[in-house]
Amino acid sequence: MTIKTKIKLKSFNSYKLSAILNSLVQYAKVIELEPSVINLKKKVKRLTVLKSPHVHKKSRDQYELVTFTKTMFFNGNRAQTKAFLNYLKNENIESIHYFISFEKI
Repeated sequence: MTIKTKIKLKSFNSYKLSAILNSLVQYAKVIELEPSVINLKKKVKRLTVLKSPHVHKKSRDQYELVTFTKTMFFNGNRAQTKAFLNYLKNENIESIHYFISFEKI
């Protein structure tokens, strides 16, 4: 039975996200999976904060929070998928958030 797996990776650091995704793609090729990667739009959240709450309304600080997202798809049997997920669990990705979804084909 073939299992279609979708892994969505999110991070604030685009370089670290790309490096981890490249290592995941290389490992997927080693265990004979055919991965495909989709780059999604980055999300920018901007915040404006008043420096002084009393008189100086024109004095403001502006901040932005940028989130980068990439999605990886692959099809494989149960053993290949399990091996890949064990590798993903053992990989050192403390600053990356990932979500996994499965679909049986």
